[in-house]
Amino acid sequence: MLFENFFILTPDEHWLTFTLPNKKRFEEKLEKLKAKNPNASIKDVVRMDQIWYRCGNKNSQFYNLQVRADEVDLAIIKLLKKLRVTEKEFEEFLEFSRVRLRELEMQTQEKINIKTLEINHLKSEKKKYMAKNMGAKKDSEEEKIYQDAKVDFDNKVDFLRSEIADMDKNERNEEVEIEAFINIFGKADQYYKNASFVQKRKITKILFSNIILDHEKRLHIKVKPWFEHLFSVDGGPAGARTQDLKLKRLPL
Repeated sequence: MLFENFFILTPDEHWLTFTLPNKKRFEEKLEKLKAKNPNASIKDVVRMDQIWYRCGNKNSQFYNLQVRADEVDLAIIKLLKKLRVTEKEFEEFLEFSRVRLRELEMQTQEKINIKTLEINHLKSEKKKYMAKNMGAKKDSEEEKIYQDAKVDFDNKVDFLRSEIADMDKNERNEEVEIEAFINIFGKADQYYKNASFVQKRKITKILFSNIILDHEKRLHIKVKPWFEHLFSVDGGPAGARTQDLKLKRLPL
C-alpha cells in the first residue's frame, strides 16, 4: 500500500482503496525476487501506473471513482516544489532535531531500565519460588499449580521484553521521522521522487491531511495547517492545493 487508508477521499468523504489489476501475480513475482534479494519490496515489481485507488463504497455518490497512483504521485511532487524553507528555519530545525534525538535516547533508556529492573525482579522471584517448591512432594493438582506459576513468571517476563522491543521500535520510528523532516526540508520534491513506498507514505502523512479526488479528476491536496506557511504559490500561502489530472501527465 502506497498511501494511508483514509488519505485519498471522494468529495463525500468515502476513502479510495489500493488496488492492483492482478494482485496474486505481483505477489508471486515479489516472492520469487525475495528469494534472490531479501530486501525486495512491492515497489520492485509494481510500477506506479499499475496501482489504482478506487472508491468501492456503493453508499458514495462517487462509487467507482478512481485515479492512478502515478497521477497522485506527480501532483504531490509538483506541490512539493513549492515548499520553501529559509536557511535560518532549516538550521533551527537541525538544532531542534539534535536536541530531540538526545532527549529521545535518554527517555527510552530510562523506560528500558525500569522494565529491566522489573524483569530481574520477576526472574529472582521465580528462582526463589522454584528453590522453595521443586524438591517438595506434590500431588497432580499441586504439580499443576507449580508448573502454572512458573509459566506465569515467564509470561510476565516475555510481556515486559515485548514492551522493551516496542520502545526500541518507537525510538527508531521517531528517528526516521526526524530524518525524513530534514530530508524534506532540504529538497522535498527530489527526496520524495526517489523515495520508497514506505518513505512516500511517511512524507505524505507528515505534510498533508488528505487528498480529495473530485468528479472531474482533480486532486485537492490539503496541507496540514502548521505547514501551510512553508508552501508558496504565486507568492501566497498554500492552504488546499489543486492539481489538474485531466492530462495524462503533469508537467514537472
